[in-house]
Amino acid sequence: MYDELVRRGDKFMLDVTSGPPQGGMIGNSLDKGAGYTPYFDHFGFSCGMEIVLGNGEVLRTGDGALDARELANWHTSKYSFGPILDGLFTQSNYGIVTRMGVWLLPRPPATRSFHFASPEDGDLAEVIELCRPLKMSNFVPTLFRVSNDLYLCGSEGESPEYRASDGKRSISDEGRRALRQKVGVGAWTVSGAFYGPSAAAIEPQIQRVRDHFGRSGKARYIAHDDAAHIPPLRVAINAFSGIPSLGELGLLKWRPGGGNIWFLPGTPMDGKVANEFQRICRNIYEQHGLDYTVMNVCGPRFARGLHVITFNREDEDERRRADACYREMSKTVAARGVFVGRAPLDYHDFHMAQTMPAFRDACSAIKRALDPNGVIAPGRYGIG
Repeated sequence: MYDELVRRGDKFMLDVTSGPPQGGMIGNSLDKGAGYTPYFDHFGFSCGMEIVLGNGEVLRTGDGALDARELANWHTSKYSFGPILDGLFTQSNYGIVTRMGVWLLPRPPATRSFHFASPEDGDLAEVIELCRPLKMSNFVPTLFRVSNDLYLCGSEGESPEYRASDGKRSISDEGRRALRQKVGVGAWTVSGAFYGPSAAAIEPQIQRVRDHFGRSGKARYIAHDDAAHIPPLRVAINAFSGIPSLGELGLLKWRPGGGNIWFLPGTPMDGKVANEFQRICRNIYEQHGLDYTVMNVCGPRFARGLHVITFNREDEDERRRADACYREMSKTVAARGVFVGRAPLDYHDFHMAQTMPAFRDACSAIKRALDPNGVIAPGRYGIG
């Protein structure tokens, strides 16, 4: 889609993910995927679907439900007559979506990013408190990418300590500090961006953000032009610019074997809570001899915690530890009232079992109504 938009004059941009550029936009939207620009909510910025149900019927949603030959508003009018059915087909197995409208953002003439590096693990509380008012007021139009050191440095090559411990220990604090110095990032690095008619027009907004983060006395400012020469921050600039890239897939090289599990809980935009969760999850990673790797994608009230569990798929012990790490973190945060937003295939039944019985019963009843023979993706997202 990016290539086609460029071919047509680059007047519009899509919102991209941290996944591979070959990933499908409809599939990502239906799995409640998200990105980083003002159009970050991929399902929220979709409009109008066509679905083939398990019983063979074809359903259209929104204005597409109108029994007419011409459908002028199908992909522009999101809230039409009657119940909103679109959400039933996210993270479910009720039908196959064969068409979906996707809204695109007009490409702004200029995009300028800003970045702030904080030196200590415990600085996350202050970082979250600084980010929240800028998003609550919508002064900053993008989401904030609040990445820890290994999320950024881990895409640049294999862990320098993996071979010495045979993958059985987490990287040391000294090793992380050396990587931060080498790459030019912090224990936590905040990235965001502004859009405008020119770089000069955006500069006052950048200055206001610099003054705001300057209150901490710790955060080191990294300008757009400097960040463009730091590969993991270049990835952030591309994301804010709607340019898909392979950069974050470099995390698959952090340990040999290319194993990767994403753990995706969400936390409120409260610095104390965020710091508590990072201490808990960091400790669980370390107990399993794995390397704490996370990016918090921050909105005004809620942050998605993109935890990456990298492991050697060819090592049975590492596979076992990675699985145990995922399950322990899931149970630990659930006990504190936090659920995952998405889940790998292997954990659909595990997470569905964490829901209340009435929720499970409702999902099963809808399945029986729309796909009575259970033809479509049996068991997907734990729906029986």
